Amino acid sequence: MEEIPMLDERYLEILRRGLAEEGPVSIPDDLFDVIELHDDKKRLLMAGLRAEDPVHFLLVGTPASAKSLFLEQLRKLPRAVFIIGSSTTKVGIVDLLFEERPRYLIIDELDKVGDRNDLAALLSLMEGGVVVETKHNHRREGKFDVRVFATANRIERIPLELQSRFFVLTFNEYTPDEFHRIAMSVLMKREGAPQDIAELIADRLLRDLGTRDVRDAVKVARLAKSQGKTWNMDEVNLVMDLMIRQKHRSSPNNIY
Repeated sequence: MEEIPMLDERYLEILRRGLAEEGPVSIPDDLFDVIELHDDKKRLLMAGLRAEDPVHFLLVGTPASAKSLFLEQLRKLPRAVFIIGSSTTKVGIVDLLFEERPRYLIIDELDKVGDRNDLAALLSLMEGGVVVETKHNHRREGKFDVRVFATANRIERIPLELQSRFFVLTFNEYTPDEFHRIAMSVLMKREGAPQDIAELIADRLLRDLGTRDVRDAVKVARLAKSQGKTWNMDEVNLVMDLMIRQKHRSSPNNIY
């Protein structure tokens, strides 16, 4: 009796991935609950995620807005693949699509994608879900059911024909009150900080450093917590004082 050959692991993985693509993806109702404000954007993104046919979203706005928070949550979805626009020349969007076959393609800094092949692949993918590549007399073609979610600081750097394939969501810089509320939420829900510690960090960042970047709040919390197993206001104040000194030293007015 002829022995049946064993399938290698790579082929089994391809089979598993193909079977996974057949089933629906469950979208958690609380996917964006960690993000404060932006209720309209949350509704639109959830509607896009649950739409039968692909809808692609571009999140545009200043740094230190909520764009990155949305991307972090989207990255948690099954079969989500994340790439940074400035590094796509190393990764190759076409290779990524054929090898990973993502359901959700998450692109940070889309305005920094400069490779023509990558841009052409995105145009074709978002128009009809088909990607064709011809290279060194080798041709491959694939049909993909992919939703693209991207961010950009400068929309004018994105070709108009690519812009037109997106539903654009615009993010503005936080007001002081918005920053305080969002920083408190991130510190308490994601970093596990007590309310008094979160409030101290948010207050001092606004008052003493004049920053509205939630990333700064996270940095302070993690540096302060690294000094011990419990939260301590003295450690928070120490980290904040050191940050203020560094800011003054790096100011152009203090360079001789």
